[in-house]
Amino acid sequence: MADVHPFPQQHYLNSLCHSWMNVSITATLGADQLTQAVGATTNHQQADWEAAMRTSCSALWGGTAWGQQRHGYQWGQTANSGPGTPRIPTGSQPVLAVLKDTADKIATNLREYAEAAVALNRDVEDELHRAMWKAAREIIEDLAKPKDPKSILGTATSVIGKGAGLILSFDVKTVLNIDTGKLNGIVDKYTGTLGASPRAWRR
Repeated sequence: MADVHPFPQQHYLNSLCHSWMNVSITATLGADQLTQAVGATTNHQQADWEAAMRTSCSALWGGTAWGQQRHGYQWGQTANSGPGTPRIPTGSQPVLAVLKDTADKIATNLREYAEAAVALNRDVEDELHRAMWKAAREIIEDLAKPKDPKSILGTATSVIGKGAGLILSFDVKTVLNIDTGKLNGIVDKYTGTLGASPRAWRR
């Protein structure tokens, strides 16, 4: 438990997730607006002119004449299907694509982190409540057991001391009733989720 304490704040993580989602949306909207603006000035009846405009737009987002396909992103302004085939505009926007994908992945990781935090907080709280209720029942059962008359008289004369003893007994019984194996499983599940996110990022 000490490894994950203090527990993460899921509300803060969820807010960060939405912020990164907004980054992705903003980038996409900016590209779409640029495409619409260029489209309004493009003569679609002249293929060469339209191709030149698309190539120019590609350059704004990182495309180059010498660019290649790398890691799933097309960095070339034009490409062909093989030797002897004409080069055609790729329409790629590699910088935008990298920005959008990065924002999407960060948002996804933060969402998974927030969901894991919710599960961690809930499961730990449920286990603590279970242990506390069990401790309370055990104390009540102990109090209900027949007592020696002398013991009862002694108890009546030391109510304050008995009250402090009950609190101490409740705390001790709560700790003893906590299922350590279950808590370790909860923490392992949480840390496993956090460990899986960076691996998904690398993929």
